[in-house]
Amino acid sequence: DEEDRPRILRPFFTTKSGGSGLGLSITSQLVEANCGTMAVESEAGIGTTVTLTFPISGRLDRGEDEQDHRSHH
Repeated sequence: DEEDRPRILRPFFTTKSGGSGLGLSITSQLVEANCGTMAVESEAGIGTTVTLTFPISGRLDRGEDEQDHRSHH
């Protein structure tokens, strides 16, 4: 629901009876820690799309050389 949107990234917020409310919160923190962005689009009765975008040079921007970058893949 649109009214829930401001709270979806808060730890322990959930609309599911069996959910912990940690999934999107942890995901958001990991995306931010890796210089990425997270966009959420939702349409009631249709569904929700979460798009994660990361810079190609994310590790290189933190001072690692190109050889180290390649060895992590």
